Amino acid sequence: MPSISSKPMIRRQIVRLKERNTRILSKPAQELLKDNPMEEPDNEKSIYLWLQAACHYPNVTLDDAIEYLSAWSSRTNQVQAL
Repeated sequence: MPSISSKPMIRRQIVRLKERNTRILSKPAQELLKDNPMEEPDNEKSIYLWLQAACHYPNVTLDDAIEYLSAWSSRTNQVQAL
């Protein structure tokens, strides 16, 4: 069983493989990625992939994206988060 610290990496790999096969990030991809920014606040790849998946899922709102970006910027000192 993967350790808790490796789960975000595994989720990203699953989504990237799925994206290569379908060229579209789907709801399951967005669902897989939703916890990554909170578990790895210093990893910008997590939020970028979540945003990419969210663009293809109509039920994700701008407020959802703002919430993720706000949480990310409050947990890290990275310029990209701001």
